[in-house]
Amino acid sequence: MATTPLDAFPPELSDPTDQLRPADFYSRMHEAAPIRWDDTRGCWDVFGYDAVQQVAADYERFSSRMDANPDYLESDGRSLLHDSMLHADPSRHDELRSVVNQLFRPSELATLQSFIHQRTDDLLNAAVTGESGEARATFDLVPEVAYPLTVRTLTKLLGVPPTDRDAFLEWTKFTDTAPYEVDDAATRLSSLLDYLDGLLDGRPQDSQEEFLSAVRSAAGLSRAERRSILSVILLGGLSTTHLIDNSVWSLTEVDGFETVRSDRDALIGAIEETLRYRSPVRAASRYATATTDVGGATVEPGDKLCLWFAAANRDPTVFDTPGQFILDRRPTDHLAFGHGTHFCLGASLARLIARTALDVFFERFEEITVHCDQAKPTGSMLVYGPSTLPVTVA
Repeated sequence: MATTPLDAFPPELSDPTDQLRPADFYSRMHEAAPIRWDDTRGCWDVFGYDAVQQVAADYERFSSRMDANPDYLESDGRSLLHDSMLHADPSRHDELRSVVNQLFRPSELATLQSFIHQRTDDLLNAAVTGESGEARATFDLVPEVAYPLTVRTLTKLLGVPPTDRDAFLEWTKFTDTAPYEVDDAATRLSSLLDYLDGLLDGRPQDSQEEFLSAVRSAAGLSRAERRSILSVILLGGLSTTHLIDNSVWSLTEVDGFETVRSDRDALIGAIEETLRYRSPVRAASRYATATTDVGGATVEPGDKLCLWFAAANRDPTVFDTPGQFILDRRPTDHLAFGHGTHFCLGASLARLIARTALDVFFERFEEITVHCDQAKPTGSMLVYGPSTLPVTVA
């Protein structure tokens, strides 16, 4: 087996606490090899662009199924994602995805733009007013704007009535993507599961959204699989929070606010470069089902692989000066939304939310100061972005 010594790699990979600076250690990884074995975590870390693409595209040799893990134990309770398309291979993955796939086409999602625009404006109004009702210039972009906007858009898509959408802000705080620390994660999870089951049962009666109707009426699905479709959209979509705040943070580095304010194409390009430079979703897991060469290493059946999409997006053999945010770069080949059969279902939605929200943000405020020194991490190994990002506006 061709392996790479652990001491050739920096220890930060296993440390989820220092995550807000750009991942400088990726460059050192790429200098050594595109794959390494981590004996402490018992898995392969795959971070070379070609190697990540190889594994992500080959579902026959690298499975997403949880039971492909030799140490897998059957769950004895309800779960948000256990029976989801995230943990399925074709053809079952394709069957689950086909239930809602057409609803995520850009032409279908365009109807959400006015909703996103209005909600962004409402949240900014509240942010510059504050709880006391007095005008203020400084607020926290993540918990006050980006996160609630993302949740409310996703619940709108799921068919949750307006009266219930604020509840999801509380229930989803247990997730790694949410910008909060909570002590009662199990209670919040149970409440969320109960509500999703209620949606599937037809409650509340005033919800007539097309998405929910498609999930309810799909043939051949178990209750858990139907619930998992709702869960994938809700929890997977929460990473859009960090596409918004990571874009603002990255643009600060290049003094790019005026450029994107006056040029819509520049804003679109900045979002794509943010996806490459500060990928909100950093990694995903696979399990090998056959002996295969990956980046010069021999991977055996049962081995776990962690695919570092964020590292692949910093591969110097693919991207020039990958450790820099370049405003006029157009990285159409980044892997921020994954690759292969599991390419992110909500990619178009994430782009729509971020583009619309940032349009409103930059149009509304002529002066924006981002207090990057006060940013705090999410605490997640898999999600990259700040849990708090104060901004001062005028």
